[in-house]
Amino acid sequence: VLDDVPQRSDASCEGFEELVGCGCSGEAVSGMSVLLQVGSYFDGFTKTVTLSEDAICPGTVTSANWLGGHTYSDTFSISQNGRQVTVTRTDYAGAWGMDLQFYCERATKNNILHVGARSTDSYTFTSRHP
Repeated sequence: VLDDVPQRSDASCEGFEELVGCGCSGEAVSGMSVLLQVGSYFDGFTKTVTLSEDAICPGTVTSANWLGGHTYSDTFSISQNGRQVTVTRTDYAGAWGMDLQFYCERATKNNILHVGARSTDSYTFTSRHP
């Protein structure tokens, strides 16, 4: 999980669209980002969802980088194991009602490093620097 993913705001998108693939309107830039639709959750404060493809998600999601324009004070911690993404509400140990959605950075050969002698011994590390 990367905690240094830039946060998008409606006022300024400087640097965000290049790293994560979002324009100032919140629209995905083709080929650079993957939309993760987490949705609402009423059965606790942690939900695990699956990405549709390999991607690197932000370590924290707040109103600064979720989609939909919601202005709630909810905060979420994001952890990731491959395509499995676990979203945990961190401001309150309870459910959330909004349709939580945010962008993750599409995995490319420049941000994924595979290490290991055989595929069965392989580990995947993510890096922002090729």
